[in-house]
Amino acid sequence: MKLGSAVIDPVLLGEAPVVMTAAKAALGDDQAGTGREHADLDGEFIFHCAQPAALQGLEERLFTAFPAYQQIRAQVVTAKRQSAAKLSAKANTLIWQP
Repeated sequence: MKLGSAVIDPVLLGEAPVVMTAAKAALGDDQAGTGREHADLDGEFIFHCAQPAALQGLEERLFTAFPAYQQIRAQVVTAKRQSAAKLSAKANTLIWQP
């Protein structure tokens, strides 16, 4: 699968770099290519489990598919509680007690 965006630099999406993107062009010559580019990508994923009592965590694999990702802010909502965590390539697992 290949991701593309007119706004987000392809490197941030895990794709090969290009010479000039719309995001870099919008920054102007003084900031283009300085490494100061930033993008947020929001998504919502809802999982339904056939055996929720056995579920104790979730391993996030987006960092493997998209190595340029630096952080994922995850929120967990269950029937009994809510929690949040910041995930990274080195700490990519959400763990909770049922």
